[in-house]
Amino acid sequence: MIDIRVEDHIIINTKSYISFKNLRLIYELKKSIKYVAAYQLIEKVSKEEQKIRIAVELCSK
Repeated sequence: MIDIRVEDHIIINTKSYISFKNLRLIYELKKSIKYVAAYQLIEKVSKEEQKIRIAVELCSK
């Protein structure tokens, strides 16, 4: 998998264009997890779980 950040998605026809960035849709997509690959979600959750474990260990000492 190539890690390429998408800055904009543009749809073009012969008369006009639509930019997801101009419509602020690109920011909504970046906040959403709907289109994130499963392995990336698992990795993110695992990192958060590790942070929680460390915090719990520190609080219990």
